[in-house]
Amino acid sequence: MAVVRLLQNEFAQVEEELGKVTEQDTQRVARATLLYAQIAFARSILSLDTGDAEEALTRCWDADKQVNDMTSASGVFGSLLGMVGTDKGGVDHDEELNRILIRADAHLMGAMMQLILGRYLRAGWNFRAGWNLYHKAAHGMESHPDQVSDAIKCIIDFGIGMFNLIVSMLPSTLLTIAELAGYDGNIDHAKLRLKRSYEMNQVVVEVSKVQADDNQDWSPFSCLLLLFYHTQLVPNIGLEVSQVFSGCAPRNRSADNVAMQLDDQNKSEVEEILGSEVARKHEGSALFQWMRGTSEMLHQRNPTEGISILNKARGNAQELPALQTYISYDIAWAHMEAFEWQSAAESLEALIQANKDAQCWNSLYSYQAGLCLLLSSSEEKGKRMLEEVEKHLDNAAGKEKLQVWGPERYAHEMAGRLLKRATREEAAAAFLELLVVYDRMRCLSDTLLQRALEMATAGQKEGWERARSLSTLSAIHLLSGRIDESKVAFDELVCMDDISNEENISTGHYKAFALYLRARHLKKEGKTSESNELLRTAGTFSNAHMGQILAFKIHAMW
Repeated sequence: MAVVRLLQNEFAQVEEELGKVTEQDTQRVARATLLYAQIAFARSILSLDTGDAEEALTRCWDADKQVNDMTSASGVFGSLLGMVGTDKGGVDHDEELNRILIRADAHLMGAMMQLILGRYLRAGWNFRAGWNLYHKAAHGMESHPDQVSDAIKCIIDFGIGMFNLIVSMLPSTLLTIAELAGYDGNIDHAKLRLKRSYEMNQVVVEVSKVQADDNQDWSPFSCLLLLFYHTQLVPNIGLEVSQVFSGCAPRNRSADNVAMQLDDQNKSEVEEILGSEVARKHEGSALFQWMRGTSEMLHQRNPTEGISILNKARGNAQELPALQTYISYDIAWAHMEAFEWQSAAESLEALIQANKDAQCWNSLYSYQAGLCLLLSSSEEKGKRMLEEVEKHLDNAAGKEKLQVWGPERYAHEMAGRLLKRATREEAAAAFLELLVVYDRMRCLSDTLLQRALEMATAGQKEGWERARSLSTLSAIHLLSGRIDESKVAFDELVCMDDISNEENISTGHYKAFALYLRARHLKKEGKTSESNELLRTAGTFSNAHMGQILAFKIHAMW
């Protein structure tokens, strides 16, 4: 089965074979055509490259067209059978649902590719088309449950769960509109569907109902989607509190439940998924190893074990470079979170070398590598690496990206600032700021949090440097459970005058992040109105330093 071979890390071979299968004109290849599109879709999500998105979009429409052609042919055949008095019987109920699901997946994936390509109106139309098709399949299953195989039930739950998961990640205002329009943005409903799907891992192939090539066990994909949500989306864009009191549908969670620390809830859900039969069965898969290694960093705060697992995943992902890039970057972060500066710099340098054409992303890698080199006392090499940031953005595409992509703008501004004062003390302050900006402070062990606290309080500071120090201190105390100390630093920061230096670095830049982190803490305690008030204030800084990333997190939680 193609799905099993993908989970055995045979990415390139399976894609090549599926490409040949899709050229055939038989009913057996419908789901193979969709899987061929899904591989390109996954690559595009990882790379965010427009060329990859165009390729995935083409494959999605090929899958949709193939099903339409098959449906038209079977309709004509059924009519001819009817004329000679034969039962229509050309397509049974299971196969009919299978075709609807292929079209639904194609429209949903196509819509997401159109978002990457900036074709928003078309994306909206295709989201709606996908939603209608998923629910048409669900209605068909509920009307004739005895005629539907477990494999098809698994795919239906996967499709609807994936759609609901995507809708649930919309900013609250858009989520409210989406729910009023009939979409389900309840994250609990999405998780329930996906969990039910991955628990259907003992699929019996019913050759009489669905061709063997079509009847793939989709449960690992449900498992991986939930893990990706918990280990990548939740920590990176602050979703753990954005879906508690947002939208118009009730979330069935009281303030008391929210106060139970949603980070712990995410941790327990990830542990449950990784302990499932599906995850254990595919423990050698690079995809599952990636999720397990990332969880070690995020939830267990164990970067050493995380690096060990991620190294295995990177070795197993040789046939999928986009996945290797993601894993390599997580390895670099793990070294940074262990304060292993030299190892982090080496990982980032290797990442830059392996992705020479990724000019814009390499500016971010170069900034982080230069920062780590300064911290490891390699001053001259660190300066040269920071100078590379300008070179990576020296082409037209890079300059255009600089205007619209927050991380690259951040790297450009920070590298320029650090080059003017390339000292270890300044690099330490910039590193702590990096942890706050990317919300990675939460991954530090208690020992390293204490070390970060000592770094943040070193030296006398004033002006924007004092604001930066207070923002860092507020975050460290908050994560260490020292709520009162965090509030003291926070109060001093928000009372500071808004002043800027000659580089246009303002105290307001650091107030915004402190406000966001404080609002997130209040949201977890169920103090929604207080949290939203702080978010409104933080939103006034949305066009400032690192504004795009912060603005996204603010609107995701608001």
